[in-house]
Amino acid sequence: MSSCPQAEGCPASCGVCLTDTILDMVWPKRKPVKQFLYIVEQNNTDLKLYDVIIIGGGPAGMSAALILARSRRNILIFDTGKQRNRMSDAMHGYLTRDGVSPAEFLKIARHELTCYDVEVQEVEIDFAEKTEDYFLVTDRNDQKYKCRKLLLATGLTDNIPDIEGIHDFYGKSVHHCPYCDGWEKRDKRIVVYGRGNAGHALSITMLNWTNNVILCTDGGKKPRQSQLAELKKRNVEIYTGKIDRLEGENGQLQKVHLCNGYTIDCNGMFFTNGYAQHSVLGRSLNCHYNMKNEIRVNHVQESSVEGLYVSGDAAHEMKLVIIAAGEGAKAAVAINVKLIEEDNARLLNS
Repeated sequence: MSSCPQAEGCPASCGVCLTDTILDMVWPKRKPVKQFLYIVEQNNTDLKLYDVIIIGGGPAGMSAALILARSRRNILIFDTGKQRNRMSDAMHGYLTRDGVSPAEFLKIARHELTCYDVEVQEVEIDFAEKTEDYFLVTDRNDQKYKCRKLLLATGLTDNIPDIEGIHDFYGKSVHHCPYCDGWEKRDKRIVVYGRGNAGHALSITMLNWTNNVILCTDGGKKPRQSQLAELKKRNVEIYTGKIDRLEGENGQLQKVHLCNGYTIDCNGMFFTNGYAQHSVLGRSLNCHYNMKNEIRVNHVQESSVEGLYVSGDAAHEMKLVIIAAGEGAKAAVAINVKLIEEDNARLLNS
């Protein structure tokens, strides 16, 4: 048995006893754990070695795939179609694609990749690890794949406010990004959903598109007194009561009902309620994160883990589709340069 680092009677919290117990049950005459792990490592030598695996097939991932494919790299993309903006009717601010729906954009992107030898699999990746020589990823069906470089383009998931009816309007008249959807709501009566500093900041931002802004804190933390005074001076209406439900038709928000019985007439809503990483792979690979739970990267999108790159909303930069695509391209070039250097060094030393 492997020696347990805990005291006698360990409840398997260290993991060693638990591993040994399970292996003894399914493999009574097993080899020691270290030797077992060595056998797994040896079996991985039979796997196809990709130059790059890209996890996430949104703008960042597809843009990287295009550059890498044109660089004659052997790549594999994993995508499950859960992009952050998938509920939106249209995406904006992307030159030549302004007003195109996210679904149509990705359809065009995939079609363009058919000219190249790009492999795409629609399956979730549950785990990723780095060995001495390569990255190993495991999908939901326990199938393993390995690559020389790994690109995470897994994006974020917005914390949609827990309000009755909001999903009927999300992506149509309820949004989170004024730079993406503010133009369509210009000069309209817009509710801002937000608390504290974030609610204040988004309210001031929305005044760029309309002078008719209403801040709702939904019973949460109010902005500071100085911020409230600033908002009132800018003629922003402020409601601190709890929101009961939203009302409208055909995706168009028309009313916000408060629990105190008051009703706010409006033409749309923008919210700021935080977001989360869509994938935990960055954590499993021990990437460094910032205070906003975004993965830290350098000027070429490489994370704190050598050979692991991150592009798009998962990284700590501005969250726009066109920027995500640019980051994907930047990471792809950096990856290809690194692979060229490694290949050249290996051939010179052979």
